[in-house]
Amino acid sequence: MKIPLDLIFLVDTTGSMRNFINVAKKFMANCVEQITHTKKVEVFTSIIDYRDHPPEDNSYPAKIQANRVQQISTLQSIIQSLRLGQGGDYAESGLDAIDYLNRITWETESIRIAFFIGDAPILGTQIAKGYYNFSGSTGRNTNNCNFHDYCRCGLTLKDAFRTIEKYNITMYGYATHDIAKTSFGEFCSEVYLISPQEIFNEVLNKTSEMVDLYNWSINTLLPALKSDPYEKVSVYCEQLETSLADVNKGIEILNKFGLTDFNERR
Repeated sequence: MKIPLDLIFLVDTTGSMRNFINVAKKFMANCVEQITHTKKVEVFTSIIDYRDHPPEDNSYPAKIQANRVQQISTLQSIIQSLRLGQGGDYAESGLDAIDYLNRITWETESIRIAFFIGDAPILGTQIAKGYYNFSGSTGRNTNNCNFHDYCRCGLTLKDAFRTIEKYNITMYGYATHDIAKTSFGEFCSEVYLISPQEIFNEVLNKTSEMVDLYNWSINTLLPALKSDPYEKVSVYCEQLETSLADVNKGIEILNKFGLTDFNERR
């Protein structure tokens, strides 16, 4: 059984990315190709790019460029076709990109890993305070707002957390400098400020760990549970030479894929 794996890239395509966009494109292309070819997974890739709201950018705040695409050649063309817009001021509409995850056609349960890529803080994060002025925005009343509480469109970090949790996405950040890193850290599990090759190796390692856990759950834990579904968990731990935490994590995975309906064991 191949494990379904969703790779999602949320990438800044404002003008300030001109010195970094080619590095970002190479990172995305390498991730798709290497993970597809080296892991026992069925890979679906989505790409959402984000910019800003008018008047800073009149094109779009976010846009889905790829919606769970599997063909590598198609993805490579989409990645290479990404073009930079404006963006205007410093902070960008990244919360819109996260909100657009609600528009992806999630047809199957899967491992879901997202990469948030950019060079500027995100509107609605704490660090954006001091780097952004709402004057001229089409969002909330500028006289009554706290600059760091929401994007021009009204989206907040709470909205982002709800979306990430709703789809059980593990989100990593890839920032070009400390300010963006701090901003991304407000909604990402981890944020990297390192060379492309280092982050690429880290991505492969983390993906491999997640796939191994899913495979262990299906190929090792599931047969043990089916053989005696009412056995004490300590027996499973002894038989499989693993911990209670691993057994419960495995049961959660199996339930997610509809393979069992076991409750967490204690």
